[in-house]
Amino acid sequence: MEQKYLTDFYNELIIKQDYFECHEIAEDYWKSNGNFSKVDAEVFLIQISTGEYHYRRGNLTGAKKCYSKAIELLEEQHYNLDDLGLTEQTKAFLNHRLADILNHVPFKPPNIPLTESMLNMLYIQHGQHIEEHAFIASIYENHVTHHNIVHKHLVRDRTSVNQAREEALRLRQKRSHHS
Repeated sequence: MEQKYLTDFYNELIIKQDYFECHEIAEDYWKSNGNFSKVDAEVFLIQISTGEYHYRRGNLTGAKKCYSKAIELLEEQHYNLDDLGLTEQTKAFLNHRLADILNHVPFKPPNIPLTESMLNMLYIQHGQHIEEHAFIASIYENHVTHHNIVHKHLVRDRTSVNQAREEALRLRQKRSHHS
């Protein structure tokens, strides 16, 4: 995944904690590549962001499925974590997060093990108003609870999606009447 997309992804995941939006960023990038598959590294990142979205909203079953899939992908695909801006502590992080979910530990934002270079890129793009060490400390202490972020899939404007579905239904009905 290109650095710009990764930086945008981690900005949404860690700083803004808009897990829905970081899922969208990873999915858009993933699908923009012609030969995408369900074992691509972007899917691994999508599982993490979706797991966080479910965990924060109390959907522990959904969070468990996402984190289990992320662990499975990491074990089977052996992604180059450094290319994803992640450290070798990622597997331990995923296992710990899954244990928290299984043990019904109340949600708190994840402490994603980012590489120094990824933290530096986040600072350059999003934190230059304060010193770097203060920025890095602050991003891991932040806890976003705004309703429109936590429940984004419920409050977002779905007009274009609904219109596209209605149009597709009309076309299917039209074709079936002409067959």
